[in-house]
Amino acid sequence: MDVDEVKEDVREENEKQEQLGEEESADVDGDGDDGEGEDQSSQQQHGEGSEFRVQLQNLSPYISHKQLRNMLLKKLDMTPKNLKKIRLMRDTAYINFDTEESADNAVNVLNGLTLKNKQVIAKRIGAAPLVRKPARTTVHTQSKGETENKNARDTVTPLWNMPYEEQLKMKHNDAETLTSSLLKQFKQAGVSSANSYSVRDLLHPVRPSPKNVAYRNKCEFTVGRDSNGDVCVGFVGGRFNHGKHTVQPIVDCTNISNAMKRVVAAFQDFVIESKLAPFDEFNRVGFWKMLTVREFSFDLMIIATATKSEMDTPTVRKALADRFLSLSTLTQDEFRVTSVYWQTLEHASDPVVYDHLGGAPYVYETMLDCRFRVSPAAFFQTNSSAAEVLYRTIGEVAQLDDQSLLLDICCGTGTIGICLAKSQKTLGCVGVEIIKEAVEDARINAQANKLDNVCRFICGRAEEAFNVLKYSLPAGVDLDKTKLVGVLDPPRAGLHAKLVNSLRKMTTLKRIVYVSCEPRLAMKNFIDLARPESNRFDGDPFVLKSITPVDMFPQTTHCEWVLLFER
Repeated sequence: MDVDEVKEDVREENEKQEQLGEEESADVDGDGDDGEGEDQSSQQQHGEGSEFRVQLQNLSPYISHKQLRNMLLKKLDMTPKNLKKIRLMRDTAYINFDTEESADNAVNVLNGLTLKNKQVIAKRIGAAPLVRKPARTTVHTQSKGETENKNARDTVTPLWNMPYEEQLKMKHNDAETLTSSLLKQFKQAGVSSANSYSVRDLLHPVRPSPKNVAYRNKCEFTVGRDSNGDVCVGFVGGRFNHGKHTVQPIVDCTNISNAMKRVVAAFQDFVIESKLAPFDEFNRVGFWKMLTVREFSFDLMIIATATKSEMDTPTVRKALADRFLSLSTLTQDEFRVTSVYWQTLEHASDPVVYDHLGGAPYVYETMLDCRFRVSPAAFFQTNSSAAEVLYRTIGEVAQLDDQSLLLDICCGTGTIGICLAKSQKTLGCVGVEIIKEAVEDARINAQANKLDNVCRFICGRAEEAFNVLKYSLPAGVDLDKTKLVGVLDPPRAGLHAKLVNSLRKMTTLKRIVYVSCEPRLAMKNFIDLARPESNRFDGDPFVLKSITPVDMFPQTTHCEWVLLFER
């Protein structure tokens, strides 16, 4: 996935902590790449776990819950019984539907709709986390100590005590099961080649990560209180009971480097010394919310997140910068922070704004002989060493040559396209990304790697960018005479159906490499690419040729998929 959610989403879903503190798991990274969420059946009992979920953005802040509900009933021609839970937060709403068809119809009808002089943005997203509510009864079925005995390591990396070879075997078995399910759905969708498929022919062995400990280059840590009520900076763990939750220390976590752990410990001391309380998600009081750490090679960025408050003063911000940019940190604390940022965030719908407090404005990472600038909001794979394996795999599957043009969709900061353009003979790369800041990073990264003459980047929605593609090609490239190869690396919920249809209608697009950090949620995209032509899906279908899992997240149950489609 990983962006890690950003892509976090913005590429990881861009749903950090929602109004009621909906950290989906102990890993509130926003990438959604290695967290363990609630049991699916448990979520569905609470009306929160359905995959058929739609996000509405850019709503008028003056629209009420009742007005939104009535509009949905009218526009979607639904009865109140069919319309499930609606959650409205300022300019963003989340709606659960009974069926996939209802969710897709809602996106088709509502996306681009003008409502109170605002153009609505509608898209499918993944299942919602279970809302944490105070227990309604004093009877508690969970055994005493169940949560207390489960530490952050158990929650974030549930396979930490399993030998790595066994982890890979388990992930391959899981991939076999999921591939078998995909083939059954192909048959149900009338995919003509479905009967010729076999799991053994399609599925390749899981490619391991070069590092399976201390591999994360980004984590978001919650500021809260531990089971003893003491201030703690770590991961949210266990079930939420009686309107409270606890934060677990990260000292035993094996996927985090020692330097990152020392930074977290120092920030915890800073929070205590500030005498400003952690933010309480239930009572909506307090100050400190999160600490984000991004660690690349010799660069280390921290982003402190606090709520909107009169306690947010220049004095607090200066104290933070002074503490973590001090030269003494290297000799006394054994870490070296190179960049300090501040973020004010009250609700998930708040605009994401980062204030640079000191140090370098960016951190840098090197992969496959390419150097990349990483800004605070930029998506970047959370396991750099495994990302090199992933990108090599993409290159192998893409089969690029000197007659190929790479179309990098959801390109983020351009890492895939730049790496492939540098390592393989190709006519060049055109990247498409909706996030303006990410496109700027991509252009600067291409220039820094002396590839700005062969790598071009377009800011906008992909289906709209396709219409102007011929005006954004590298010099000397004729779109009608090239082999167009698409690489898709979307957020974990996958692509909008309109974009899938746009890809099918591109007659020059003969090969697609789909990179999915959550294959279960992207399953519909796989089917829609391969299903027969119809009134809804134009163009010749693609044929699934291979699935290659890459272990981006050791010690967890998650695995990235690289799928090859051809026609």
